[in-house]
Amino acid sequence: MPQASRTIDVQVGAERLFHVLSDYQVYPSFLSEMRRVETLEVRGHEKTVRFELLLFKVEVVYILRLLEEPYRRISWKLLESNWLNSVNGEWRIETPSREKCRLTYKLEIGIKGLVPRIVSTQLSTFYLPAMLEHFKERAEQFR
Repeated sequence: MPQASRTIDVQVGAERLFHVLSDYQVYPSFLSEMRRVETLEVRGHEKTVRFELLLFKVEVVYILRLLEEPYRRISWKLLESNWLNSVNGEWRIETPSREKCRLTYKLEIGIKGLVPRIVSTQLSTFYLPAMLEHFKERAEQFR
């Protein structure tokens, strides 16, 4: 099962960064692969969200249960998908100072069927760093 983890520094406070990470419906406006996001259910800090994205010319639809721990962490697990067997991951926010956060993204993913190693390599080598950079730019845009 492919795993990826990456950490970056973001020049905003934890509250602002958490807001950007948890504003799922806005993802399509700054993540070009993301086509549509719909919140299906909200129970306190737990949300069920449906994502549609186009990845390597394949439409991937998945529903995640996300658990939000305000200003510290968002974790998720897969409920259902057309292409994925499993997805577990998290955003973790550390605050070394008031106006700077260290953001870590961790993902463990299982894909249905046989997938060439190059696909998982491209996900972790190219897509993950680019995605993190988009989140960083989005958060820092409103400083």
